[in-house]
Amino acid sequence: MLITSPAQTLVHCATRYPFVHALPMVDSALRQGLTKKDAIAVACGQVVNRKSADVAEMGMLLRYADPLSENGGESFCRAVTIEEGFPAPRLQQEFVDPRNPSVIYRVDFVWYLPDGRIIVLEYDGAGKYSDTQMTQGRGVRRIVHEEREREAALRRAGVHTIIRTDFDEVSGRVGLIAKLEQAGVPRFGADARMAAPATGLAAFDFEWA
Repeated sequence: MLITSPAQTLVHCATRYPFVHALPMVDSALRQGLTKKDAIAVACGQVVNRKSADVAEMGMLLRYADPLSENGGESFCRAVTIEEGFPAPRLQQEFVDPRNPSVIYRVDFVWYLPDGRIIVLEYDGAGKYSDTQMTQGRGVRRIVHEEREREAALRRAGVHTIIRTDFDEVSGRVGLIAKLEQAGVPRFGADARMAAPATGLAAFDFEWA
């Protein structure tokens, strides 16, 4: 029996869970077509005796939620980068291999920097080498070879830097932060979420300290 609507449920979750855990919920609901951002905004306005901090957190989630996020791991990874002060990346961008225009690679996250550099972040799930649905009968050696071919094609397509990360590194944060900073992704500072632009901006047309 449906007690609350998906939008109302997400609002209640936003008041109980931190940003990094709530964003995957909102992303998932949008991806599955269970609700829309405007419905969530209306539900947020209907919450009785709400705290201003709770409303602000919901506004943050609506600002950054994106149905293009393919799974909870990717949403969690994106939430951590945002919470650590990095601009929200574009999701699921496609790159065409110049050597073979029929081959198109889609990446998890991408930042387009003002100097023309393109930085890609790939999130590797825990089952990448063991889940039969993901490996599709391929051995580890074949998967690694395909990864190298993919990265070579992305560089031919103009990608300057490719970063790989996983759940453990995202959870620990330190390693991921170091990789992003070393690659040159600008950082506003820890928990500077409201200073960073929301997902969907093509370039950095803003200033940072």
